[in-house]
Amino acid sequence: MMDIRTPVRPGRRRIVCLCAALAGVAAGLTIGLAARGTAGRTPAGTPGISSCAIPAWVHTDGKVLASGGCAGNFLMSAPTVTVQAGQQIEVQMLQEEAIPGSMRVLVPAYPLPCSMNTWVLVRTSASSAQATATYTAMHPGHATLETKANCLPPGARRSEPENCPVINVTVTEPRAGVGDSTPAADGPGGRTLE
Repeated sequence: MMDIRTPVRPGRRRIVCLCAALAGVAAGLTIGLAARGTAGRTPAGTPGISSCAIPAWVHTDGKVLASGGCAGNFLMSAPTVTVQAGQQIEVQMLQEEAIPGSMRVLVPAYPLPCSMNTWVLVRTSASSAQATATYTAMHPGHATLETKANCLPPGARRSEPENCPVINVTVTEPRAGVGDSTPAADGPGGRTLE
């Protein structure tokens, strides 16, 4: 091992710096690969890993929306989506290791959200791991899916667990052929004239 106080010829100094830089890159890759477990999960159907731990992904009508911030916390202002009655929304919650260091057993970091208006939006299925659920838009109106978590107003510190909005949902009347099997109505506002 070379003593730092020993003078080094200029050519050798470059080699020492290059070796130190390569060691730093190798350490970074090792840490990155080890950490890709939970925070690195991207929503189903999208390739790659990420260092951003979005707490929930919402899939609807071919779109994928992120809910919450990269630090794994929900925000007081949730995204809004508009769907038609009969359409479905799938919510995937962030998963973490049940036992730190074991990538084998993953559990949801937060419970699946509940609809605050089950007349408008109702949970119709959930995965056995309770990390993914499907919600069906039943009737026109507004509903919010909420979960028990630490939710933050932008720029605030962590709060105690409370009901945090995951997504705000507006449900509209279905268009002909979308969400139902009934023919289009001929009356004003989509209602049948009698």
